[in-house]
Amino acid sequence: STSSSSTTLLLRPRRPFGGGVAVPVPPVCLPSLPCQGSEPRGAVLHPAGRWCWGFSEHESGERRAVAAAEGGRRRRGADVERNLCRGEATTREGREKRSGGTRRKRKRKEGREAAVQVMDGFRPSGKAGKVLGDMEPPVQRESRLFANVKTDGVYTVTSEEQARLERLCADLLEQCPDPAKAYLFKGVHQGYLVRGLAGLPGGYSSLDASRPWILFWILHSLELMGFFRRKLPKGDAKRVYEFLDRCQSETGGFGGGPQQRSHLAPTYAAIMSVVILGDENGYKIINRQKMYDFLMSVKVKKGPLRGGFAVTIGGEVDTRGTYTSLAVASILNIITPELVEGVAEFIQRNQTYEGGIGAEPGNEAHGGYTYCGLAALRIIGRTDALDLNALLRWTTQRQMSLEGGFQGRTNKLVDSCYSWWVGGIFPLLQPLVLPHPLEDEKEGTESQSSEGVALFDTGKLQEYILLCCQMDNGGLRDKPGKRSDYYHTCYALSGLSMAQHQMHREQSGESKLKEAVGGSHNLLMKTDPTYNATPESVKKAIDFFKKFPLPEAKEQKQS
Repeated sequence: STSSSSTTLLLRPRRPFGGGVAVPVPPVCLPSLPCQGSEPRGAVLHPAGRWCWGFSEHESGERRAVAAAEGGRRRRGADVERNLCRGEATTREGREKRSGGTRRKRKRKEGREAAVQVMDGFRPSGKAGKVLGDMEPPVQRESRLFANVKTDGVYTVTSEEQARLERLCADLLEQCPDPAKAYLFKGVHQGYLVRGLAGLPGGYSSLDASRPWILFWILHSLELMGFFRRKLPKGDAKRVYEFLDRCQSETGGFGGGPQQRSHLAPTYAAIMSVVILGDENGYKIINRQKMYDFLMSVKVKKGPLRGGFAVTIGGEVDTRGTYTSLAVASILNIITPELVEGVAEFIQRNQTYEGGIGAEPGNEAHGGYTYCGLAALRIIGRTDALDLNALLRWTTQRQMSLEGGFQGRTNKLVDSCYSWWVGGIFPLLQPLVLPHPLEDEKEGTESQSSEGVALFDTGKLQEYILLCCQMDNGGLRDKPGKRSDYYHTCYALSGLSMAQHQMHREQSGESKLKEAVGGSHNLLMKTDPTYNATPESVKKAIDFFKKFPLPEAKEQKQS
């Protein structure tokens, strides 16, 4: 339920459309997205009386199990699980009964087996088990990207978690042996996202300083699924702009909520939210001069971090802050020589011996910072500052062999958000490392074009997102065993879009888009690799702000 003011919402706990005591939680911005007129196609009726987007005509009939979960009719403890192959639904509890034991019995059995493992000297499993012998071989899947490698025989929490996760992913992937049947439940996810605009679960109160981010995650996810092919109702768009305007500081930039201090991260999220909606009324709330003053106030001009940007006055200086400041400046047409001075050298110092980029000099290479560093250098035209071959080697090594998704750092687990933070590096990197036609090894002629050369397995990434990350009640998750959230929904869909729109070269030599895994229904809108919004939205915003002159340069205090 909502109050008369758009700044206060009473939100129910996280039980889809269930009852419970109302809990006051800071909103994102919108009290609702009511339907215009009669019942919309593919909508489900909220008990409060408004229609929510739930299912399209493609997701009816045999998917009533999903409708039951959305309507709150799911029996507590049954844990309804949808088979992500098109047209099948099942319950884990039913599977366990048919296999001769309940979940509780299976857990006791697994506990006994784990105890025996410890007493027997902690016998290895997974990849290490196959190499060292004397145990059951790991799950085999013909789509494993790399051959098993020998290990040093040291078993850690990390290696055991990796083996456990591989078993979970293999189970989910094998439930749909034909990837062509994988299905993206757009209607379910749209309903989940629209409910987030109307109000947030109580657990999101810890993200009070990230409300523009939540708004961006939701809006961009809806954008990718084609939700904004018809414009957002003017009243709802106006509420977005009013909320963001309250987050804008008098000294420039945006805070994580109304009356919070300016910070580069929510500033980027706020600007990109306005870009996604693509309305000049939204563009006009941005004070370009004060924004430029804020960016210059957090720029580091001396010391070992010279050229970088602090995320806020007195805050940490890292690659993330540098990217967000340049992304905002390039869209708003406020990039000046003094703003970009030293940026390329700062990011260059952050590249590690592995080839990736860390937060600051001396830090470990990380997928998110690597994307931010490369995208920032692309904005200012200085990608030559990096060792691109080392970067390519590090990036390609982040795709997981069995799962198909990406990890963010060496020896870490797969995570769907890196479908974008690592996967998004490839469209930026490809024209840099393959700028010329490839030489034919046999003939010695340049008969093949570098266009259409995929630098990673796009199909396996799509399979991981579609088969391992979708949730019954909407949204996408980090990995099997986790819950869905707006952050992972946004970046999993961003990575899925990127993989779907990678060019592939056919045997004939022609480059074209390969059909999305699961067919055309699963196809998302294309996203811009530098800004992560649709190219049309980005172009419209850049063209609008090009009409305005550069801001006046002022002397700023050293950050």
